[in-house]
Amino acid sequence: MAKKAKKPTIVAWKDAVTIKEAANVHKDLVAAFQSGQEIVLRLAEVTDIDMTGVQLILSAQKESEKKGIPFCIQGPVPDFVFNLLNNLGISIEGIKLIPAEETHA
Repeated sequence: MAKKAKKPTIVAWKDAVTIKEAANVHKDLVAAFQSGQEIVLRLAEVTDIDMTGVQLILSAQKESEKKGIPFCIQGPVPDFVFNLLNNLGISIEGIKLIPAEETHA
């Protein structure tokens, strides 16, 4: 009998992801990693992000590599997020980006 694929853990950030919300969004990422499943980060509903949010994304990528847990960002990603990354000279090439309509089973 084929082994049933496990569903990924979805982390959907909404509204502002800034220093004020850092503790809560960090807690959500920690819980996602504790699941041991693939982590899909959704940024479509983010209205603001600062360096803290960027650091959390980069930290999640490093943690995924360390623990061997797949991590990806599911689109659409707001343009201002990419603009901030570009302005800071930060590349997220190592992070898999998947379209909004793609599902993981």
